[in-house]
Amino acid sequence: MTTIQNEKIKKEKEMTPDKAAEVFVRGLEIFVKVLVISIFLGLCFLNVFIAGGIFMKAHLQGENCTVLMYGMVWSWSEALSLHLSTAAAFLVGLILFLFGTKKKSN
Repeated sequence: MTTIQNEKIKKEKEMTPDKAAEVFVRGLEIFVKVLVISIFLGLCFLNVFIAGGIFMKAHLQGENCTVLMYGMVWSWSEALSLHLSTAAAFLVGLILFLFGTKKKSN
């Protein structure tokens, strides 16, 4: 390689304020996406753990858990359908967000 080519490569690799801002914004976008997904999944699992904890506490105290179990199965199915519809809407929104924000390079 010639010295001119080496200088061109060095200039391309230099971190300019514009490149630094672009990298920062891209990292921030990824962080927010991961945070939103984590919160959503955490809320889904939290619902199941709370219902399971209520059932186990009543069962260990010797309560008749038949009615509680039917109620929990109903609430789990309701929560599952709610979470699935929310997850479907969330995934559609995420896909549109991911592919809608790509820059067109000429």
